[in-house]
Amino acid sequence: MVGREAVRQWLAFGFQHLTRMDVEILNIASDGAWIRCERVDDHVCGDRHIPLPVMNGSRIVDGKIKIFGDYYDRQTVTELGLGWTQLRQIKNGP
Repeated sequence: MVGREAVRQWLAFGFQHLTRMDVEILNIASDGAWIRCERVDDHVCGDRHIPLPVMNGSRIVDGKIKIFGDYYDRQTVTELGLGWTQLRQIKNGP
């Protein structure tokens, strides 16, 4: 995914089904410009809660995000409707 518009489209698609999302930070560590964060994103869709464990690695340089990477369990992502097929549709169009 490259560019702001691509990110906007992915976020709009990824969050359209949510009532809300609660985030619980489990662990966070930094070393210079690098940050690691272990968290659980609880995707709330009406009465349904779908907890998604996440590991993030990011690099911040001069106050700007230079690298951002979230890593998820593929099965849970698919249950949320954000599997590879759905993400390819965003990239390539319907």
